[in-house]
Amino acid sequence: MSTAVNRNEFHLHFGFVAPEHVLDANTVGDVGLVRPRRAGDVVEVHISTIERDVEPVELFSWLWQDVIIPAMAERKPAEKGMHRSATRTSRKASKGFTDEERAAMKEHVQELKAAARRGPRVHEAGGERDVLAKIAEMPERDRAMAERLHAVIRAAAPALSPKTWYGMPAYAKDGNVVCFFQSGQKFKTRYATFGFSDKANLDEGAMWPTAFALKALTSAEEARIGALVKKAVS
Repeated sequence: MSTAVNRNEFHLHFGFVAPEHVLDANTVGDVGLVRPRRAGDVVEVHISTIERDVEPVELFSWLWQDVIIPAMAERKPAEKGMHRSATRTSRKASKGFTDEERAAMKEHVQELKAAARRGPRVHEAGGERDVLAKIAEMPERDRAMAERLHAVIRAAAPALSPKTWYGMPAYAKDGNVVCFFQSGQKFKTRYATFGFSDKANLDEGAMWPTAFALKALTSAEEARIGALVKKAVS
């Protein structure tokens, strides 16, 4: 994509390259997001390869919030009117995502880089460590639920591989996330959430639930979740 605009704005160039062998191997190469190059009014961002389950809109949202808008705010144009316009644009656009949402997008970029460095086999073992480390960071109540969920999911569906997903404990099949646990602290919600992606085989008629609020886990909830996870991978 290449965009050319007037001197009050930026010229943005960024590229997507996803070679077929990379997609087939379900791996991701280096994502050059955190070191954009600037030349005058030009911001160039280069993305070399990308994991197939990453939406381009997610990456562009991250770029807009954490690369383009901050860069625009740092500019010191000669005309005061231009400065006020850039500031208003920055403030208006920054309302689109919370700090927690931007942090989650950054975490996902780091997850992609870690997966690329490790390779497929090492990535699975690393995913388990990453999930346990994220669980250990949670507040006590959510940590206790996440630990129990981890055990329940591993027992119910051994084929699922633990991995972090936007900084959350998640469980994947063939590289695709099937279910995940979202701590209440993650996005400052009043309860934790256990959810399923569209890869989960939970279809039931014309409508079925894919996410559940969690405030506590009893044996009844654990049994229900175990049954849902089994069905999800069936």
